[in-house]
Amino acid sequence: MNHVERFDPAAAGIAVPGTADEGAGSSVLAADLGRKRLPVRRQLAEHPGLQGAFGHDVRAGCQGAALPARDLLNGEARA
Repeated sequence: MNHVERFDPAAAGIAVPGTADEGAGSSVLAADLGRKRLPVRRQLAEHPGLQGAFGHDVRAGCQGAALPARDLLNGEARA
C-alpha cells in the first residue's frame, strides 16, 4: 500500500494503563509510558466535533467484552 487515506473520525476512545481518574478525565500515572498527570479529556475537547471517551484500559476492555457483537458492528449481529 503506497498511500494513506484521510478520514475524519466522529469519535475517539482513549484507554490508559496505570492510575486513571475517570471522573476528572485524566491519567494520573502511567509509569510504563513515562506519563504523569495527562489531561486526556481536556485534550480531546480541543478537537471540535470529535466525541471522546476516556477510561482505564482494563475496565474499558471488560466493558467492551461485555457488549453483544452487534453493538460493536453498527447494529449488525455477527458471530
